[in-house]
Formats: sequence, C-alpha cells, structure tokens
Amino acid sequence: MFLATSLSGNAHSVLADIDPIKRKDYQSICAALTSRFGTENRTEVFRVQLKNIRKRRDQELPELAQHIKRLSRKAYPKAQLELQEMLSRDNFIDALDDADKRLSIHQAHPKTLDDAVKLAVELEAFYIADKQRDKPSSVRNFAISESSEVSGQIKTLSDVVEELRREFQFLKSGMSQQRSGFNNNNNKPGKRGCWTCGETGHIRRNCPRYDKSKTNYQTKRQS
Repeated sequence: MFLATSLSGNAHSVLADIDPIKRKDYQSICAALTSRFGTENRTEVFRVQLKNIRKRRDQELPELAQHIKRLSRKAYPKAQLELQEMLSRDNFIDALDDADKRLSIHQAHPKTLDDAVKLAVELEAFYIADKQRDKPSSVRNFAISESSEVSGQIKTLSDVVEELRREFQFLKSGMSQQRSGFNNNNNKPGKRGCWTCGETGHIRRNCPRYDKSKTNYQTKRQS
C-alpha cells in the first residue's frame, strides 16, 4: 500500500492499468513497473544507441566514457563484467570524432576503458598544444600580410598627395605669372597718358597745356 500510494505520473498510470485485485499485491506492482520502465525489454534499443553514439564537440571525454559505460550495462545486462568493459572500451574508441586519435589509441592496445580515456585525453592535450604552437606563426604571417597591405595603401595615398601637390604648385605658378603680367602692364610709364593732351610720358598735373587757374575757378563756382 505504501508503494502504491507513492507512485505518480506515468508510474501512477501503470498502477491504474493493473487489475484491482493485483493492486494490493507488492510483487504484481513491481512486475508491472519493471515491465514498463525496466531495461530488459529495451536492450535492443540500448544496443543501437551504443553502436551509433558519437562524441559531441562540446562533450568532455570522461563524460562520454561514463555515458558509454552506462549504455553497455543496459544493452548487455547479463554479460560478464569483463565483457562489458571490453565493449565499453571499443565503443568509446569508435565514438571519437578524429580518425588519427582512433588509430593511435587502437595501436596502443588499452586494456580497459579507463586506459583508453587516459590515452584520449593525452592525445587531445597534445593536439591542442601543437595547434597553439603553430598559431603564432599564422598570426605573424597574417600581421605581415596586413602590414604589407597597409604599406601599399599608404604609398598609394602618398603618390596621390604628391601628384596633387605638384598640380597645386603648377596652378600657383601660373596664377603668379598672370598677376605679375597684369601689374607690369598697369605700371608701364606712359601707358595711361595725359588726360589733357593725350600724350604719354606725363600726367595731367604736369602737362604744359593744363590751365590750373581755370580749374580753380571752376572749382570755386561749383562750391
């Protein structure tokens, strides 16, 4: 009665399927629960899972080994411990995601699952260290390539700036020559001429034909 009242969820539904008379029998309840949740009737399912299991990328090797060991016991519940150990070892090696690791561990001939796990961890550490050793070289080559590309861009920009500078100097020189020629034309003696007689070589106030008194008289009348 204590077992029957403790069941819940799917287990409680199993109890509901039992004959009312057998619900009061402890052995009958255990048999029904074993038939529903036991592993004896699911060995083929566990064997298929064990055969198809593969290491996930984020899965640790000890975690994988523990999972395989548990599946081996469920897939072969009546097998001897030595046989279960051998099956766990072989399935662990086959579950590794790297062919080189699998070959290396097979060649080492580990006797137990723990030995295979130890070899796999050592190989994984070796591969990680080897990749880390090669990484600085790759980073250095990448840095050199980036530096060369940046240098090429800087050289291109420098050439463009130099070309613009030469063009600016050319334009500046042409403007200076135009300005100089304009000033020279305006400052040539005799170019303007006298406003009174029209001759060149002097201005109006120095003209011998210029009557200053008449100009003063006209100025006074206007004032």
